[in-house]
Amino acid sequence: MAGQRINIGLKEELHAKAKALAAIKGISLNEFFEEAVKSSVGKDKKLFEAVK
Repeated sequence: MAGQRINIGLKEELHAKAKALAAIKGISLNEFFEEAVKSSVGKDKKLFEAVK
């Protein structure tokens, strides 16, 4: 694992769903969240570039 570590608070139901989806995809929960953040950043690329 490389990069910055963070702690986030999630409601139990959301955590359980994310954990289940990660297991179904055969990836770690960390990898699942990294994919989710990359996807979100990609969707808001124009906004990100505007404030950069």
